[in-house]
Amino acid sequence: MDLSRFHRAINLIAVDYVNRAVDANFTKLSSNLASLVGNPGNLQISQAFKDHLEIFRQSLAESELNSADGELLETLTNQGLKKFVGDALFKQIKVVLDQNQLTPNLAAAEIVKLHSETSQKMALVSSIDDAFSALEVDYWRLPDGETEMLLNLPIATETKTLEDLAKEAKDWHQICRSIAETFDAEQNRITIRTVASGSILLYLAAAPAFIFGIAKCLKGVNQILAEVIKLKALYAQLVDSKLPDSLLKEFDNHHAGKASTDLEKLASSLVEEYYLGGDDGRKNELKNSLSMSLKRLSQKLATGTTVTLRLAKPPKPKIEDGAEPSNEQVTVLKEIESLEKIQIEVDACTASLDYKEHSQELIAALPAPAHEDPEK
Repeated sequence: MDLSRFHRAINLIAVDYVNRAVDANFTKLSSNLASLVGNPGNLQISQAFKDHLEIFRQSLAESELNSADGELLETLTNQGLKKFVGDALFKQIKVVLDQNQLTPNLAAAEIVKLHSETSQKMALVSSIDDAFSALEVDYWRLPDGETEMLLNLPIATETKTLEDLAKEAKDWHQICRSIAETFDAEQNRITIRTVASGSILLYLAAAPAFIFGIAKCLKGVNQILAEVIKLKALYAQLVDSKLPDSLLKEFDNHHAGKASTDLEKLASSLVEEYYLGGDDGRKNELKNSLSMSLKRLSQKLATGTTVTLRLAKPPKPKIEDGAEPSNEQVTVLKEIESLEKIQIEVDACTASLDYKEHSQELIAALPAPAHEDPEK
């Protein structure tokens, strides 16, 4: 991950811990449990415990980390921090209390243990944030209203050359070019925003129309790849059932080349629906170009590349009751509405299967991408 993005994620986690008053709420919860241990039948103490538990729950429920995405979610997950924030932290608290309802002394000990583990983790997060700030490490976030595509290209150490990297970049240029022409009438350029380590991470700045287009393409390609995997599994079942070779061959022949045909159909349908150019000749050329791009994209996904799409919606403008929104507010509201529609497509384009487990059968079933003239 790019270090400036990691800095922002760490800072948000550290700030949330303070804003949620997690340390103070844990201390109060432990104090209430200790009082319960000494006065198990005191209804006033029992109610005070319940009241504070609800305050703690509400505070964690309001954490913005509950809806984390992008680098923030990646940091929470990869650094093992997700269970120490927001709703996930309260879930741990609730489990402890539910498992020790009749033994508040055991519940108190477990809560102290969880408090200690949480505070230790967050002390490390705070230390990292302080160190990054002292060292003036950049702090970066995707600006409101902007969108980007992250390509994670898996490369084992010292297995690729600069020539391989150049070919990879050329492949993605051709994939993006035909998708951009299909979906973005303004033909906005797709530019490199950041290059980071961790295999090879390419953060590409792109127009919302392109992000919508790549989401539609990914959704279609993922459906085709999932169908390939299903057919391969079905074929294996037929082999295990000892069907005659003639029937197995007929099944295999019937589905041979299906992925290629389906990708060509997907390209054609996308161009027909979204291309706004008036040149019919170019429209037909674009169908062929997009078809090659989708075949190339399917190969990339099958061999381990992951594509992540991100957009940053601006905050909704505050409009007083009974007041009409200003022209500027109307513009922002329309932008938010547009990005929300794109977000629906982005959410729908996630692969339902892990392609790493099926890479060999996918590569065998997919067409090898044809050469495309980069100047055409």
